[in-house]
Amino acid sequence: MVTPIRYPGGFTTYTNGINDLGQIVGFVQNPGNHGFVTSDGVTFIPINDPNAQEPNGTIPLAINTRSQIVGDFVSVSGSSFSHGFLTNDGVTFTTIDAPNASSTSANGINDAGEIVGHFADATGRLHGFLRSVNGTFTPFDFPEAGVIHTVANDINKMGQIVGYFVDAAGRLNGFLKDGTTLTAFDCQGATGTQIFGINDAGQIVGDYFDATMRAHGFVAKQILPLGDLDGDGDVDQDDLNILLRDRNKSVSQSACGARCDLNGDGVIDALDARILVTLCTRPRCATH
Repeated sequence: MVTPIRYPGGFTTYTNGINDLGQIVGFVQNPGNHGFVTSDGVTFIPINDPNAQEPNGTIPLAINTRSQIVGDFVSVSGSSFSHGFLTNDGVTFTTIDAPNASSTSANGINDAGEIVGHFADATGRLHGFLRSVNGTFTPFDFPEAGVIHTVANDINKMGQIVGYFVDAAGRLNGFLKDGTTLTAFDCQGATGTQIFGINDAGQIVGDYFDATMRAHGFVAKQILPLGDLDGDGDVDQDDLNILLRDRNKSVSQSACGARCDLNGDGVIDALDARILVTLCTRPRCATH
């Protein structure tokens, strides 16, 4: 059953996040952007940062089970530069600005209060970040040569972070960050992949684009093992063959893309093949 959510008197209503208690956050255009939280689609509590200016206003993006809400707002009317925010009650707001950032967005929060998002530097390049409970920022980029942008979208109770990055060829690739390890995730046959959410069971959701640039949603129950290029759940000779077909090509020239560049140097070569062999899940990379 689908229950429509319509903000009373609003022109357009968007819902962006929901917690395990059924609390929903989103925003209404009326005509500027105004945030809200609702549990039943009938009673709406406004979520508007006092520093926000129309028409951009306040956009809540996520809520945890402690009812902590994060999102972004624009403080200069008509500007494209945003600030992140955190609020527990819709009354007191904490502004979230990454150090030396020209723009910041807080995209996700887990039940511990850890926040992830992205920020723009002075050149406009986007970087992911993790903000700890004590307010410490840890910026990160996907560790691949030539990466243009990195965006972190969600974090679960295990601290696993998902998002996407734009590689040197301008292609979208999903990623999972688990501790200090970042792993690329691309749907098989996709020309681009984005990951937007991860739950506490490790399930991820996002979308991918096919060869005609048509978008498709997806849910994945687990991140594929590093080196599993054909998506069958193991690493074997079939995966090595896929990599070798793009041997001595740059990532942007290859059919395989970032998944085959296992050492992140921007080129698919014998060094990547050697790494893949060490990742094989059967002796001698056997397929059976």
